[in-house]
Amino acid sequence: AVSVRELIIEFGAEHFASKATGLSSDSVSYAPVRATGDNLLEIVGKDVFRKAVLGNDPVVYRKVVEAAKALQGQNARTNIAHQVDKAVAGCRAAQAAVPFGTPLTAATLEKVDVRYWNESALYDTLEQHFHVQIENFDFRLLNAVDALLKRQGASPDFGEKSRGAMTAAYRVAWPSLK
Repeated sequence: AVSVRELIIEFGAEHFASKATGLSSDSVSYAPVRATGDNLLEIVGKDVFRKAVLGNDPVVYRKVVEAAKALQGQNARTNIAHQVDKAVAGCRAAQAAVPFGTPLTAATLEKVDVRYWNESALYDTLEQHFHVQIENFDFRLLNAVDALLKRQGASPDFGEKSRGAMTAAYRVAWPSLK
């Protein structure tokens, strides 16, 4: 995510320095700024960008700011879609690694734990951004473990204190899921 201010100031400085010196920047840290800045140049045009940044024309500058805000919104939506895709892939891989009906052993218990946390990550992502999509996924393990933990007054956690409660919940919930 690149702020509008950072985009215009940093990209402008780098873009015009590159034009003046003939040297292009290979800085990895500026890659998002460069990529978004290149998109901004395509939208507003090089002359408009130059007039806004170097000429400090307030009317033209507002047009550049509005285009930068539109790009920021597009980037935010793209980032959210990427987060959802990543969460879906992680959840599906974890579910495939230990399908319901697999006998619970020490090795599968670890996979059940991974599955639980991947389901949790996907559920949280969907709840935050695409609530209606939740019904399209199988969250039976997540729901069963959360219900058991809630009855015990515990909550899911990575810490050692809750590790025993999580393992006990897996041992109770897993065999009932087919």
